[in-house]
Amino acid sequence: MQSKIKLLLVVNFLDGKDPFKVGGVEYHRLLIPYINLAKTHDIEIHQTNEITENIDLSDFDLVIFSRVISNYNRDEEVLQRLQKIGIPFIIDIDDYWRLPTNHLLYKQWQQHNMVHRIELALKHATAVTTTTPYLASLLRKLNKNVVVVPNAIDPEQPQFKPRPTQSDKTRIGWVGGLCHTDDIPILERGFKKLYAEKDLQWKYTVNLCGYSPQNFDVWGYYEHIFTAGQPQPNYHRVPGRDIRNYAHLYNGLDVCLVPLADTPFNRCKSPLKLIESGWFKKACITSKVYPYTLMGEHYKNLLFVENNKIDWCKNMKKLIQNPNLQQDLAESLHQTVKENYLIDKVNMVRGELVCNLN
Repeated sequence: MQSKIKLLLVVNFLDGKDPFKVGGVEYHRLLIPYINLAKTHDIEIHQTNEITENIDLSDFDLVIFSRVISNYNRDEEVLQRLQKIGIPFIIDIDDYWRLPTNHLLYKQWQQHNMVHRIELALKHATAVTTTTPYLASLLRKLNKNVVVVPNAIDPEQPQFKPRPTQSDKTRIGWVGGLCHTDDIPILERGFKKLYAEKDLQWKYTVNLCGYSPQNFDVWGYYEHIFTAGQPQPNYHRVPGRDIRNYAHLYNGLDVCLVPLADTPFNRCKSPLKLIESGWFKKACITSKVYPYTLMGEHYKNLLFVENNKIDWCKNMKKLIQNPNLQQDLAESLHQTVKENYLIDKVNMVRGELVCNLN
């Protein structure tokens, strides 16, 4: 009888005492997927935040990393150990690794030599997993063995058990974090036009979900756009939550705004916001850009925005005035997610890869 495949996940814990206190990438791309994989495959999961001398790599059949092979800038040393023992390893990457100069993390990326370190890992990996066909096409310039494994919802996670709340108003909102300084300004004209529609004033609320006072320079900028620079009686600031609870924010919305600037960097993103919104049965107004064109179809499961000057307001107004359209789009997007973006289905690809590398 064949023994279990022993996997070592190298996860950058934000708190050494809590193996689930991680960033969004590690949560969605390593912890949740592989913990689920162990439920359906003959796999044993082990975790560490770094491959140190105390770890005997010969105890494992496969190692899985996110982006880099060392969280402490020991990449060459760890790579030599992996190559010496001949253990296969997977690099998972969910974003383009060359940040634009205006990205909030650009200076930090430069300081830690991230481009070189990521490319070192990609070139030597036994296999690379990523989120979309487009990003895979770029990765194949560095490594021929690239497998597309989309982001997915785990319905068993408590935060992904929908608990919708009710309101007599259409609750319009955005759920997100800091690194959207290119995307949020896209909404500016739409909000100004919406607030000018006085006959609609008491029929909707605008919700900025994820707000954090610790980063007021960014969140204050977002809030200025969401309020059109003036106090608005129907605007709400909704505090952010940690990685295991942030999805609850969708329960307080009816319509999700999903703006994305059409840039080379953004085309490498995954449609995670659309996947999450669809799972919670929210109608979506979305920039008509890749990756959202992967899963969206105008008037079938969402409303696309092509003209940023007029379409955001036009589509928000349309959904405020037409609750039936809201519901139809939400139900259709939910079906798209159920058919293509649930963890059990996506993990069939991940599981096949793991078994083939052993």
